[in-house]
Amino acid sequence: MKTIAAVLVVLLFAAPVFADVVDEYKVRNAGDLVSLCSRDLSAEDYAAAMNFCHGYATGAYSYYVSAASAEPDLKIVCIKEPYPERKKAIADFVTWSKANQSFMKDAAVDTFFRFMAGAFPCK
Repeated sequence: MKTIAAVLVVLLFAAPVFADVVDEYKVRNAGDLVSLCSRDLSAEDYAAAMNFCHGYATGAYSYYVSAASAEPDLKIVCIKEPYPERKKAIADFVTWSKANQSFMKDAAVDTFFRFMAGAFPCK
């Protein structure tokens, strides 16, 4: 019984911390994504933020590749060999985003593909 009470006390005090973490990893707009992708190396959650950022970018790009292969008219990004390292492409996205602040309130995926289409055009 004491164990159950102890677990409940821990959960009671930990709940607000979990809520903060959940909010930290919501991508409501491009600014949220850039914040995660540009997390400082010394940040406590650096690894988690980078993993989230890379997962978001990889998932968005994979979905795009699938959609563009089904509808060639949708093709706006053409990455040629030698393929850039994902880490470099994301760092370039962060740099581009900081120079294009007007897009930070837009949807993250739209802003990510604005960057991708400019960095890796098809023509």
